[in-house]
Amino acid sequence: MNLKLILSDKLLPKFNEAITSSNTNWRDINVESIDDFKNILISKIFSVNKKIIISEIIFTRSEEKSENYGYIWDEKSNFIIAYIFIIPPLTDSRSGFLAQHVMPVLSKLINQSIDSNSYEITNHPVYIINTNEFEIVSSKAGYIIGAKILGCRYIDVFNRDEYHYLKAANIYSAIDTLKGYDVLLQRINKQGINNYFTVDDLNKRISFKTTTLVDGTNTNERYFYTMKVFPALYLASKENYQIDLHEFMNSSHTTNPTLDAFLRYGIKLQKQ
Repeated sequence: MNLKLILSDKLLPKFNEAITSSNTNWRDINVESIDDFKNILISKIFSVNKKIIISEIIFTRSEEKSENYGYIWDEKSNFIIAYIFIIPPLTDSRSGFLAQHVMPVLSKLINQSIDSNSYEITNHPVYIINTNEFEIVSSKAGYIIGAKILGCRYIDVFNRDEYHYLKAANIYSAIDTLKGYDVLLQRINKQGINNYFTVDDLNKRISFKTTTLVDGTNTNERYFYTMKVFPALYLASKENYQIDLHEFMNSSHTTNPTLDAFLRYGIKLQKQ
């Protein structure tokens, strides 16, 4: 296969600015030029999947609104074989970390795959590459764990271990189970509660809340929400919990493409 990594040309100035800045994180991983950076991306993806040997990285105009979306293209077969999402450098956002960078396009890809025979979230593997230099705190680590639960391949170019930051918040094992994920969301919340779903272990039932969806026009709100509830939905199906979407379906703030992807995927898993 002749594989190429296709990224938005809007990312290139950000990478150049970050690499040439005074931030020592890039020096620590021996990146001093855009060519060094390209080599890091290629080697990191290869370390996750030895079958993906990328021959070239191309920055080009993207047809998607999100500049953080890209893909791996097999030139010989003229097919996309994997989706790529970049968490870009230079900006820091705890609440928007990963969710804002991934969900705008991922929800679209989920909608496109909903009629397939597969119960995975998309029809191709998803890689999330974190090139952001800012500190990973427990709330950010929670988003990373959620993406991993969904089967996304997460790569940190700075070799940081997200579990280290969860342990610092006294969050340890079993976070890849529904009960553990519920506890994770409680502990990374300052109020110590999970605002997104309730788990009834006795009757093996999960019910999704909509209390955080207070403004149907707030796009970031829906990205934060879906990045929290998709992993729970996936785990609930995997662990044979009943999926209760009643409150979600009756909310007046859930009628947009992002939240529709969650609803459609939830209905699909209900029928599994």
